[in-house]
Amino acid sequence: MGNKARLWISLLIIVVLSWIELQFFTESVGVEEMKRKVAHILFLLAVGAVGYFAWAKHPVQWIKSVWLLGYAVALVIILGVGIIQWKFGVFGTAFLDEIHHIRLFFNSPLPFIMLLAAPKRFKKENVPSGSAK
Repeated sequence: MGNKARLWISLLIIVVLSWIELQFFTESVGVEEMKRKVAHILFLLAVGAVGYFAWAKHPVQWIKSVWLLGYAVALVIILGVGIIQWKFGVFGTAFLDEIHHIRLFFNSPLPFIMLLAAPKRFKKENVPSGSAK
């Protein structure tokens, strides 16, 4: 499978996963609390895995590292705050809303789209030899 096909198929899968997660586990009121929270984490892991599949053979290898680091940090923050809140209940609603926004961001196609644009944005300019920058 070519790199472009891998990227577009991965983007499509991420969009579908994001839509399912949003429709059935974020906006839905019929799912019990613990199942909803577990589903959020599973969808976060699924989006991360699909993104890894997309970036694994990309010619710009630092993108794969950025993807993995971003999802690992997000997962640690979300799980860490969730466990602390579950055990001790120390966080206020405003802080938990910010964590919710982190989860929404990483469960969306936006990080993938941002990384799609990154190689073009950070591409080194071709400057002819002997000319001043």
